[in-house]
Amino acid sequence: MNFLKNKYSREEAYEVTDYPYGFRLRTSLFIWIERNKRGMRICRQTINPKTWRENKPKKSVYYSYVRLYKNEDWHIKTYVFNLYSVEGFLKAQRLNVFEEEDKELEKQLGEAQRIMTIKSLAIYWGYEFEKIKTFDLLDLDKLDQKEKAGDVAYINTFKTEEGKQEGYSPFKTTTYTIN
Repeated sequence: MNFLKNKYSREEAYEVTDYPYGFRLRTSLFIWIERNKRGMRICRQTINPKTWRENKPKKSVYYSYVRLYKNEDWHIKTYVFNLYSVEGFLKAQRLNVFEEEDKELEKQLGEAQRIMTIKSLAIYWGYEFEKIKTFDLLDLDKLDQKEKAGDVAYINTFKTEEGKQEGYSPFKTTTYTIN
């Protein structure tokens, strides 16, 4: 991937010329990344070729981290990363997605990923918290690989049945009737 240096405002946005506007018209597209306390999101804005006024910017949902890159056809694409899997974070690190000025953010995202994964393993999947609380991301990646391979002996060293309610499922829906 040919990663581009992130642009964080409309003034420094990437301009894509000769962008299709409807069936016959062509215009310019501006693309940048918006950052705030909620995370990062992609913003796109075109110019109306009939009036030459800027259209309202279109903004995506928030992600933990966003990077722009050019694919083999030199089209601008987005690489997005969310804190849903250790595998996703480690892939982002292998691809060297994080910019130099984002190294502190990379550390924070890595720690948040580690904490979130350990909590979900303990709460939802029955892992013994005391045994996995010191795991780092590479340990969690190894655990994920062992689970995919079905290595029950390795997995059972970290699981506990104590404290789990009979028939407990965090994803079970319960309906209540109020009289």
